[in-house]
Amino acid sequence: MKTDNNGRFTDLIRNERLFKDLGTPVFDPAEDRVMICGNPQMMNDLAVELESGNFTPGTDVEPGEFLIEKAFAEK
Repeated sequence: MKTDNNGRFTDLIRNERLFKDLGTPVFDPAEDRVMICGNPQMMNDLAVELESGNFTPGTDVEPGEFLIEKAFAEK
């Protein structure tokens, strides 16, 4: 199956095309956990998108539904 998935990853999540093309359900904070790694702008954009979908960020103290990899993040 060939698909045309040009564009920002966050857009493919927002418009649900990523899930449709993969044949999987959309992200669900009750079932899914996400680890974000990449360039700082993409990590920020994806965190905002996940938070708008009721995902909470994990911390050193409290686990959440998503975590931002900080090893390579710019400060």
